[in-house]
Amino acid sequence: MEAIAKWNKVHPAHPFADWPVRQMSSDGQTLLALSNFGVDRIDPSSSLHPSIRLVTYANLESTVITQSGAYVVGSDGLHIWGPAPAFVQKDRDSILRAEPLMVNFGGDSFDVTNQARPGNSIVLVNATNPVVLPMFGTSGPGNIPMTQDMLTLSSPVAGAATWVSSTRLNYTGTWDLAALDSNLESIVQNAILNSVLTTAGRSLHLQLQSPSNGSIEVRLTYDWVRSESPSEMVDLFDRPNDGGGILTAQWTVTQDHSFSAYRIYLRADSNWTTPPTAAELQTQTWDARLPDWQRVTAELNSYNGQPLVDGTPYWAVIVIEYPDGSIGEPSQPIGPATPTNEVPAPPVWASGGPVPYDEGGQDGDLFIEWAPCTELDASVTRFWPSHQPINGNPMGLPRSFELAHDAGNNTTISPPNGAGHPFWVAFTCVDESGQHDPENATIIGPIVPTGGIDDGTAPLPIEDIDAWDTPDDEGGRINVSWTANLEEDCSWYTIYATPVVSDTPPAWADDAGIARVVVPCQNRNSELFTIEVIMDEIAGEPLTDLVPYWITVVASDNWGNADHWNVTWVEAFSVQNTIGVDPPARVEDLQAWDHSDDDGTAVDVQWAPSTVNDFDFYVVWASEHPLDNVAFKWMECEENPASCGLLVINQQRQSWNGPMNIVLESALYGGNSLEESTASDIIPNQPIWVTVTIHDVKGNAFLTNLNNHMVLVTPIDNSGDVIAPDRLAAPLVVDRPNDSGDALLVSFDESDASDLDQYEIYADTIPFTDVGSRTPAMIVERDGPLHSSLVDQILMVGQVVDAKQMSLKVQSKTLY
Repeated sequence: MEAIAKWNKVHPAHPFADWPVRQMSSDGQTLLALSNFGVDRIDPSSSLHPSIRLVTYANLESTVITQSGAYVVGSDGLHIWGPAPAFVQKDRDSILRAEPLMVNFGGDSFDVTNQARPGNSIVLVNATNPVVLPMFGTSGPGNIPMTQDMLTLSSPVAGAATWVSSTRLNYTGTWDLAALDSNLESIVQNAILNSVLTTAGRSLHLQLQSPSNGSIEVRLTYDWVRSESPSEMVDLFDRPNDGGGILTAQWTVTQDHSFSAYRIYLRADSNWTTPPTAAELQTQTWDARLPDWQRVTAELNSYNGQPLVDGTPYWAVIVIEYPDGSIGEPSQPIGPATPTNEVPAPPVWASGGPVPYDEGGQDGDLFIEWAPCTELDASVTRFWPSHQPINGNPMGLPRSFELAHDAGNNTTISPPNGAGHPFWVAFTCVDESGQHDPENATIIGPIVPTGGIDDGTAPLPIEDIDAWDTPDDEGGRINVSWTANLEEDCSWYTIYATPVVSDTPPAWADDAGIARVVVPCQNRNSELFTIEVIMDEIAGEPLTDLVPYWITVVASDNWGNADHWNVTWVEAFSVQNTIGVDPPARVEDLQAWDHSDDDGTAVDVQWAPSTVNDFDFYVVWASEHPLDNVAFKWMECEENPASCGLLVINQQRQSWNGPMNIVLESALYGGNSLEESTASDIIPNQPIWVTVTIHDVKGNAFLTNLNNHMVLVTPIDNSGDVIAPDRLAAPLVVDRPNDSGDALLVSFDESDASDLDQYEIYADTIPFTDVGSRTPAMIVERDGPLHSSLVDQILMVGQVVDAKQMSLKVQSKTLY
């Protein structure tokens, strides 16, 4: 702050009693400036701002100027000057003091004479000396009346100057908010109705806010008439991870002291048109009765005395039963909830490996462990071991094993010729109804059974790696070859590949993705020392034509030791060499028959494996409609085949020279055509058509003209099947030529029974019309030849029989 002065030759720099100025006051016309040695008054209206000494005096504290004069307070008391413009100082012995001094507030008077001095706080009202204000005034927040009251000072001494300032005003009061605000009751009721309903009742949270600090006490008296039942349904839902037929109900606990039991009533298929009344429910049978008043949840398994039906929606109400047998008002219906038999999820994890010798492991032992199945109706854990990598659904693998749920979640298996050979294992959880989810099976591998000692040393780096475009194909494939590793403990090869992004290959193999795992390191009894395979993907993604890839091969031993650093990289890219598409040939040798020992919800399917080298997967179809053209249905189902009841098999073959065999449990039903049909479990005793389409890595497949590549089969409920296949026509029997007379050739027609198991051939030297106690002379399996050689040893040992004297019967036998 600078002094207010006109700077010229005749004015000093600081025309004040002292500097700095410590306090100023003004009445709008004159400005008083207080310093250590006096007070100056300044005329702000003049352009020169002249200052005139009001008083030269030390130890002054504060100034005030009003229309009545100027007032200065010092350590020795009050100094007074008359009004402007004269500002005549008054004698100090003539200053008047208001004595006594009374304060009037709220209808009460307070004598503050002895407390009226500068800087002193005076308490007029406190808890022991309250002031009650009248209940009138203008409406404030919540219609609370706000009273405007005044504080007045009075004294019998006229002209005595007084000054007062309020510092705080605390008050308390009690208001009937409902009486002040006619909408408050409906607002609170609406808040209660919209509050959270739990099994313990309703919970209402009220938040009080104030523009300033203070304390407040609220007493809420809620007088109500019950308009809802003593208990409310909170939730009704399907019990998870079970075998179906169960719903879970939750409700609020009742506070009714006359409680005898809770009753729950269900309604199937549709909700009540209007909420049921107590009188209506009294004539019905309750579906659950629970006498424990603290219980707030129950599992419901029946409706109207019958088990709940999976897939049927249900609604529920709850009522209170009283000791005399009467019931209260029902709750509002809740629902729908639908019981379902959930398909069990596969184990969330699995692991496996060899059993150490010091723990009793033998060569070929493979220890596997998995997360326990969590379904309430868990029956078994099913697992498929495989010598080859498992990609996707393991249903195409030739064999599976099961371990009962109660038997634990680990086991040791000894696969044939398993020692030193890698395995992959797929796991699913199977419930009591046989459901499982092979599409999302948990798969581990490669893991190697017990065999040899872990030397901690990786196999030598692979040599002579080469890669080139697969010739005469539709693109997306690269041939890779290398010299076989002949070390005794070499177990498998891993091909790594990654797109080329620079002239420098990756530093190590883990910088690339896995393109393929190849087993074994060396085929048994093979004299070839060069391994050659085709890769068509990297980490599940197809190759892109004309994009160069870095490619290398790493060998792993039985214990998983591998050298990912010392690798040789080669570069190659794929090219489309052919124009158009060349799908794999249509399926051959297709057969289908009823699955044995079941309830008619499955069929067995068999076909010859495809031999194409660009194979990707099989799709097994089944429908009540003919499957000669599946092209349009495949367009609908290609993204999610399982949703259409289609079974995708990723394994090209199950053995080196045998057929493919799978069990099919779903088919397409309904509508007027295949395109209108939807997936369902196989229906017993209803014929279905079956076919298999073969797809290559480019997605090509023959989807039309399948007339000669589909078969008709009838799934049969064998649990009640006591009907044998139809009799066969008389067989054709001829002498086997060019022999020593010890055999006959027997030919017969094929049975068309879907549940056929085998053919039994009976023979005797005398005519017969029934087999009686005879044993079959020969048994021909359903997949065997329809002509057989019958040797004389099966008739009578040592007896030479002329063909004219022999009677033959062929009998087909069903599956049970």
